[in-house]
Formats: sequence, structure tokens, C-alpha cells
Amino acid sequence: MLSPTNRRFNWMGVLVIVSLIAVLVGSCAAPPQPTPEPTKAVIAATPTAAPSPTKPPAPTPTPAPKQVLIFPNIGITEPPTTDPALAGDGNSVEVVSLVYSGLVKQDKDLRPVPDAATKWEVSKDGLVYTFYLRNDIKFSDGTPCTAEDFAYSINRTLNPATKSRQAKAYLGIIAGATDVLEGKAATASGVKVLDPLKLQITLTKPISFFLDTFYFTTSAAVKRAAVEANKGDFTKVETNIGTGPFMIKSWVHGAEMVLVPNPYWYGGKLQLAEYRMPFVKDAATAYKMYLTDEAHLTTVPSDNIAEAEKQPDFVRAPRLRVATLVLNLKHPPLDNPKVRQALAHALDRATIDNVVLRGQLAPIKGIIPPGMMGYNPNIKGYNYDLNKAKQLLAEAGYPGGKGLPPLTLSYPTGGPDPETTRTVTAMQQMWKEVGIEVKLNGMEFGAFLKARNDHTLPFIYTGWGADWPHPQNYLSLLLHSGLPTNWCEYSNPKYDQLVDQADVTFADEKKQLALYAEAEQMAISDVAWIPIGSHVRMYRLKPYVHGFVPYPSWMLGVMAPDWTKVYLSAH
Repeated sequence: MLSPTNRRFNWMGVLVIVSLIAVLVGSCAAPPQPTPEPTKAVIAATPTAAPSPTKPPAPTPTPAPKQVLIFPNIGITEPPTTDPALAGDGNSVEVVSLVYSGLVKQDKDLRPVPDAATKWEVSKDGLVYTFYLRNDIKFSDGTPCTAEDFAYSINRTLNPATKSRQAKAYLGIIAGATDVLEGKAATASGVKVLDPLKLQITLTKPISFFLDTFYFTTSAAVKRAAVEANKGDFTKVETNIGTGPFMIKSWVHGAEMVLVPNPYWYGGKLQLAEYRMPFVKDAATAYKMYLTDEAHLTTVPSDNIAEAEKQPDFVRAPRLRVATLVLNLKHPPLDNPKVRQALAHALDRATIDNVVLRGQLAPIKGIIPPGMMGYNPNIKGYNYDLNKAKQLLAEAGYPGGKGLPPLTLSYPTGGPDPETTRTVTAMQQMWKEVGIEVKLNGMEFGAFLKARNDHTLPFIYTGWGADWPHPQNYLSLLLHSGLPTNWCEYSNPKYDQLVDQADVTFADEKKQLALYAEAEQMAISDVAWIPIGSHVRMYRLKPYVHGFVPYPSWMLGVMAPDWTKVYLSAH
């Protein structure tokens, strides 16, 4: 388990990899970050070291005459949504994060830092957050954005008519949010506009990760007039009026979105003239586009890893994303724990990683990915053991699989997880060896997300990337009773009690992590999830693209800490 000093993301564990990445993007060193802490600090004077000879700074590469960035959105033919209230997948967030902004954002180390807010104050009891907004925030149509717009956007996300699957999990901690979610109130009592540049949020209980949750798109500002004029139809360009660095210029559905700089963005003038985002159904297509300079960034398909890793622009980096099987414990025969255990013991995760995906899915036994606060390498999971799987299947009443009701595994054929069809086909063969017949049901990514979120699929292969690097984002958000994001409908009162207690025990981090660890072991022992592996991102980025740094979360594997520093050099 990580020590407290290693909380959030353990960069030390990936220092070598990051060093290699730094070589790749060395010409685009990260710009200074905004100061994250709103409170005054006293800085002690320290002796000044004697100056040492320094090398002259490297010359800045000459900008290319054509500043058009082409980053494909891989794994889709159309973003599932561009509505900030509904975006819960990486492909959608890839668009939303360009067009919209919130009071808080993440830096490259996944820490919350100011965005539309310049600072915030927290009451002594940890319940009241007062945000101070910038005085120059405007929507991309040039109209001002104030605290009223953020209050409207938060209440709109909570409104049951919006049908946000993320609302309860991400904003449910706000006082009065439950009343809005249940249709008993139009606005949450804990959301107050103190003046046009001051917004106050009151929580029902103090938690250490509220600012992490508040960075998410569910709190981003949308323009009320545009939303209402278009009846909430975000497939229209004119509905997508945000305060982010870009705005949508054109959207050819099923093909491509073209974005241009938002001339009213408070972050400064961009050097890019255009951001083209072709929708690409798979990594193989994106890779071919990269080789012919039709894309500046691509993931690397398994069949191309051997050739790609010889290239200087190849990057291998860990991601805080777990691929997993999720089982509905109320659905026969998955309601039998011995059947679930047999499924788990029959899987050879090392072969899936080494042979099927060629290093893109490091085997894990727990729910929290390596490198994240709370990761437990010693969790007791399920080893690859065919004899044990057969024994459990027999004990469940299905010797050799005889009499076992049919199982159907549903999975997305696109999205952020690498080569899902190849992965589940390998698992199907492994289960067959112990007598378990499993049908495969590949689904278009958007259709899969809807069915998964509606809890209509009893057995799925899916993934979860960290929205913020805290165990709560996995254990409380995905497995607590009653949350829409609990796709397997796991319900264990003892488990709920453990994560509830852990969520508010931030004053004693050692105790908090112990509580989360006990809960994680409980969920694994109950076989609510069968974790398969932790993602290893493999991608190529053109060396003449500047201003991006490695990023362990979400889709791209890179992020722009300051969009004004992003440009293409002559090549």
C-alpha cells in the first residue's frame, strides 16, 4: 500500500517511463501552473545557493505556417454526447473539455486548481465552499458568464428531466441536491449566488475530495438561453455555447468535428487556428492516418506495437484505468458465488496481456489501479487455476458446465479500451476449457453505454478511468448501494458502511486507506467485479506538436496545461 506521502498519483513508480516521455516532448516544457491553494501562505526565507553555470535556453522552434491540429477521437463514429451534464465517457469528455469549463480544473498531476474561479475559501467545518469568479468570463458568443450561470448549470444537471447518470454520484453531496434529484425542488438549497462573481456551495458532510468532484463536467457552465432555445438538443452546434478554449465551428455527424479558438476565452489567445477531430472507429484506422500525416496523435494497435516501439515518437505510459468484468449478482446463474469464482479462476490474465494485447493490460486482482492512492498489491484475488475453476463449477451444481444456464457477455466494440473484441474472444475460449459456454454480444459504444447505465446488461466487459486519483472514485462511486454508477447492483450493508466511513475520515489518512482496503477486499471476495488489468497507454505523437505533457487519465494520454502554448512547428 502507498504511504501517505505517495497519495494521489505515484509518479515515482513510473519515473523511468516519464523520463522517456520527457525526451519526446522536451521541446514543449510545461508552463507554470496556476497556484492551487486559495489561502495565504507564509514562505520561510532560505539561503540562496551560489549561481551555477547554466546552458543557454534552446531556441524556440519556428511555428508552422498552418496551425491546424488533428487529434482523432478514437473508438467512435459519433460522440455519445456533448452535454456536460451527461458526459461520463472519455470520448464525450474529450469534446466537452474543449468547449466548456468549470470553476476548477485538474493540473497534469490530477490536482484541482483554479479555472473560472480565481480562488475559494472553505469554512472551518469543511462544509461551505465560497468560490470567487474571474471578472472576464464570457461564453463563446461574447455574452458574460456569471455565478448565476454556474448555479443554473449545477441545478440543471441535478434536475431529473436532464437524466444525468452522473448527477447523484458527483453532485449529490451538495445540500438540497437530493430534493432536486427527486423532483421535490427546482434548485438545491446548498447552491447560492452571493453576487455575480461569488458562488457558495454547502455540503451535507465534509469530504476531502469535493474539489476533485467539482472539476468534473457536471459542474461546467452551459448557456441557459442556448439550451432552452434548442430544447436541450446538444447535437446542434448552436446549443454548445461554452466558456472553454474552443468552440465548435462545424459538426459533420458521423464523420468529424472542427473546432476553432473561442475569441472570448479568459485563458488568452491561442496559436492554433483549428482543432480538427475526425471520429475514427478503431485504432487501426487512426494508426494508418498517423502514418500518412492525416493525424498528429494515435494509439497503437497490438499488431503494430513491435514496429512502433522502435520509433522515437513512441510513448508507453501507465493509465489510471481498469478493465473489468462486472456481474449482476441478482441474475441467475451469476447469483451463485461459486459460478462467479469459477469464471474468475478460468481466466489467464497474463496471456491476455502478453499474447492478446501485447502489453496493454497489466494483470491486476484489485479494483484500484497501480500508481493510485490506495492501490493494494497484496489483495487476495483469483489466480489462474483451471482445476479450481472446474471444482467450483461442479460444487455449484454444474459439473463440466452441464446444466449451466446460458451466459451472454456484452461489450463495446469501440471506446477507450484496447481491442475489446479480441480480448473477450480470448476469454470466451478460456471459459470454454472448463465447460462454461459464453455468447458474445458486441455493441456500438454509445448503445453499450446507455444499456450499461440503464442496468439492463447482467454480464459486461467494461472499464473505468479515474476521474480523480482517490479510492472513493472507484470504491464508493461504483459499488455503493443505490448509485446509478453501480452497474452490477452490488449491495452489501457492511461494504456501504465501510466506504461511507472512509469517505469522511480524511483527517487520518492511514485509517481512511485501511477502511477502503477492507471494503475493496470485501467486494473482490464477493466477486462483484472480476478485474482483468490496468491499462498501459501506447501512442505516437508527432514531434512537431508542442505544448502537451503526459496525462494518466482519460482518453488521449496527453494534456495541454496551457492551450496558449500549443502549436505546430515547421516540419
